[in-house]
Amino acid sequence: MRARTPGASPEDSRSEILDADARRQEAETAEAIEERVRRAKEREQREYLAGLVDGMDLTNRTGRELGRDEFTVPRSVAQKYVEVDGKYYTKDSKTPRVMFEDRGDTLRTSTTDRSAIEDMVKLARAKQWDTL
Repeated sequence: MRARTPGASPEDSRSEILDADARRQEAETAEAIEERVRRAKEREQREYLAGLVDGMDLTNRTGRELGRDEFTVPRSVAQKYVEVDGKYYTKDSKTPRVMFEDRGDTLRTSTTDRSAIEDMVKLARAKQWDTL
């Protein structure tokens, strides 16, 4: 049990404990995201070496038309980002950073990075969207 600071109220101690718990949870969440991105990178590398891209066998393509809601992520986008649950993380940084998010019918970002915005436009074109 933690010793109380002299003159501190029980509410202050509780607040300190809650703040510490929140920081620990944030750190655990960041570690979990980093682990998921690391695993996605490893899977992508294995697929690349096996002749697969995005789970598609490129050595035996059929030329089948894509369905209504299907699209192929542009190669330039796939080379720069790791996609996990619709979030596109940078590949080149040591700590994963979400550059943009694909929510199916919308794309969202909190960055003003020109390259990321250009890649979002490429993704929208691949989805055959008429407007942004």
